[in-house]
Amino acid sequence: MKVEGSEINLRGNEQDLESALLRYVCCREYCEIIIVDGKTNRGKVWLPNLDGGSAGFEEIEDMDADSAEYFKKHATPNNLEALLEKTRMRRIREELAKSDSYEVFFEEKTASSATQYYRIEFSYIDREQELICVSGTNITAHVTKTREQQELVKHSYELGEAAQNAKNNFFANMSHEIRTPLNAIVGMAEIAKMDVHNPKKIMECMDIMLSACQNLTNVVSNILDTSSMQSGSVKIVPNPTDIHQVLEKVEKEFVEGFKKPNQTFKIEKDLKHSKFMLDATRAIRVAMNLLTNAANFTAGNGEITLRVTELPGKTSRKGFLKIEIIDNGKGISEEDIQHVFEPFYRDHDTAENYLSGTGLGLSVVKSIVDAKGATIEITSKPHEGTTVTIVDPVEYAEEKKKVAVEEEDQALSGKRVLLVEDQPINMLVAKRMLERFGAQVDTAEHGRFAVEQFMNQPENTYALIFMDIQMPIMDGYEATRQIRSSGRADAETVKIIAMTANVLPEDIESAKESGMDAHIGKPILTDELKTLIVSVLD
Repeated sequence: MKVEGSEINLRGNEQDLESALLRYVCCREYCEIIIVDGKTNRGKVWLPNLDGGSAGFEEIEDMDADSAEYFKKHATPNNLEALLEKTRMRRIREELAKSDSYEVFFEEKTASSATQYYRIEFSYIDREQELICVSGTNITAHVTKTREQQELVKHSYELGEAAQNAKNNFFANMSHEIRTPLNAIVGMAEIAKMDVHNPKKIMECMDIMLSACQNLTNVVSNILDTSSMQSGSVKIVPNPTDIHQVLEKVEKEFVEGFKKPNQTFKIEKDLKHSKFMLDATRAIRVAMNLLTNAANFTAGNGEITLRVTELPGKTSRKGFLKIEIIDNGKGISEEDIQHVFEPFYRDHDTAENYLSGTGLGLSVVKSIVDAKGATIEITSKPHEGTTVTIVDPVEYAEEKKKVAVEEEDQALSGKRVLLVEDQPINMLVAKRMLERFGAQVDTAEHGRFAVEQFMNQPENTYALIFMDIQMPIMDGYEATRQIRSSGRADAETVKIIAMTANVLPEDIESAKESGMDAHIGKPILTDELKTLIVSVLD
């Protein structure tokens, strides 16, 4: 081992080893060591290498003058006068009279313009003789690390604060977005009760209540999709879907629930096929979120267009759907476009001075588009309008003969069905709907009763079983498995439809894995239920 050019000879005497060890430790810990006589201000600076590589001391005639000359040459101009004052021997003696040690810090600019940081510590070697040790230490690495940690803490704090603000804003806006349609539902229900003998008023109230329900469903669906997105479980479940029916549903929901009274809305279609393999629920969610945004940021007399174009693919079974939502509204700035897909991000509507929506819609759209393997692009100019373009790779589904509307309305005529539902109100709603389609409806309050009722009836009694999922005693999954494995001749052929509030893609997959044929999510609309029944029985 070498210490500043000198060999440590283990065969030497202990005094030589001690001297070498002291030099080694001092060189590692200090860049300079001075011993000062506090009475005369004279000092000696210890140098690890003199002539021949040996350590020794050099005399300092006047400590104040020497330190002033050094600092003027090396220290940065910042607070130089204060530094000179702090390192005068008079000040040092005053500080050491109050404490065992005294520290001063300063910065030095090197030739490469890099800043070095130093700590100078003053302490008595012998207080009675007033011998003072002055040690200088380069603390650049420590300062750099500390500052990096401080920046990290600051950044973490800012992220935490931003997250907390986003959370607070989310709950504040969520309260508004949920209470607004709830207020319409409650208010219209009370008005309908007061005008119970006025059919026209009741119909008007019902229309408003349905529109508010659609709005509320959209808000809740966005929350659920956001939860799936954050857990990384966004899944697409494609099924044969009539694109025209999807567009009709989108138009109905948008016009009744979100379009402003004087806005113009139109759908343009250029399609060669009618049926595609689509996740209809997610497709409608994407369209509704984009159209709602367009309505929010387009003037009351503005124009909104939903254009759907079929593009050819590389094979006869595959192609692309190009979906464009075009408006002539206030537009989006370039800065905002960079952030619009972030959760909770909302553009400030200066015209109405209101932050519209929950800030979840476009982030949900992006997660669904990505999960589907599609692309999305936004082009916009402030005060001129916005175009959102999605290109979705699709597979064509088998075209089936269309059933007449009259046949759909009586799709269950003469058929007996089993409705399994534990909530009395939900059971009443579903029973009334099924009876409108001509069905004779038996009911069961939970899965175990459903299995018993199925087993106690003659084979082929039931054309359909509508199965809730979350129920006491036995859930819908287990009830379905027991029916399928019961050994009856009709156990494998009876159609079982999940009718449930469990609407996430993993819930749909679980329903199919348990043996169910189809799935419909609550809240249930009559037209959706009718279409599903026709499809299942076809």
